[in-house]
Amino acid sequence: MADIAALADTATLECVERAAHTLKANAGIVGATALVESCHRLEELARQRDLSAATAAAVAISACYERTLLELHQVRAHYSA
Repeated sequence: MADIAALADTATLECVERAAHTLKANAGIVGATALVESCHRLEELARQRDLSAATAAAVAISACYERTLLELHQVRAHYSA
């Protein structure tokens, strides 16, 4: 996630592409489809070297990531009780 968040600062699109791909795979494992779709979009934008759109997509991923974490914590709490 840190590599994605650093996009606006470093503009290392190859690193962002790899980070988005990795996060996409991990999100898929837990069934976080919205995060998978967001990561796929960022991965494609980074591959196309569209810095402006990739930066916007990275912001969207950050919000989606936080929602996913909250939902995962809720599921874990439900099954831990």
